[in-house]
Amino acid sequence: MPVARIMILLSLSLFIFSYSAIAKEDDSWRQKSEDWLQIADLVVLYVEKGKYVEARKQVAELSREFSKTNLSSKELNIEAIHVLSDELVRMEHRLNQVVISHPEELQWDAMRLKLAFDAVSHPNQPLWKQYYQSIKEKVHQFHQAEKRQDSKGMTQAIKALVKEYHLIRSAIVVSKKPETVAKLDSLIRFMEAQEKPKLQAVGIKRFEQVMDPLFFGSDQDVLSAYQPYVESGVEVIIVWICFWITCIFAYVGWKKYRTKRQDVSHVHL
Repeated sequence: MPVARIMILLSLSLFIFSYSAIAKEDDSWRQKSEDWLQIADLVVLYVEKGKYVEARKQVAELSREFSKTNLSSKELNIEAIHVLSDELVRMEHRLNQVVISHPEELQWDAMRLKLAFDAVSHPNQPLWKQYYQSIKEKVHQFHQAEKRQDSKGMTQAIKALVKEYHLIRSAIVVSKKPETVAKLDSLIRFMEAQEKPKLQAVGIKRFEQVMDPLFFGSDQDVLSAYQPYVESGVEVIIVWICFWITCIFAYVGWKKYRTKRQDVSHVHL
């Protein structure tokens, strides 16, 4: 058998072996992330039924399985790993309380945990994207209150929207790049801080601009749609400064032109 043919067969065999190893590793990771999601599902189920001891056991198991997994070669950035760990620690802390005084908040935390691990297991079709219509409804409620000039209703709509965002935020951290999450967090903080209806409307308008890219587009789509708010007073100052700079350059240019014309006149004389 010619040497060239032997080399080709060896290369082909090596390629097939490497591909099989990678495929096997991918299958293992997929199964592991599915197992995590199943445990998170049980946590939600037990919390909803008030079976907190069983829920605590499931959270402990999920924490053990997650902590012993080597995540260095997986498509999870540091922020995603950190937020998943935080969700587990938060649930453990809440379930270890002597008295569960706010079961509805615990259910909210359990769902946030599930959404985060679902984003790991289903990167292409994560469950958090199903909240699009619910969040859009909060935006609609704001506009309805705005038409009625109901400042209290506008504030309540923003609070409801922000609460919904925090429900899916950990899942977004898993699904999106850190710079995208940073822009979204900045926008949410802006919306939370506003008390004047005019600035609340500004926040909602900017959120609407990034909403569709967030749920249906890429990170770049979100970053392109994001527009930081510049206070109108600052805008006026910037425009005023630019105006005077333009005037100064125009005056200097005119003086140079006039001096040059005078020099030319003297030469002709």
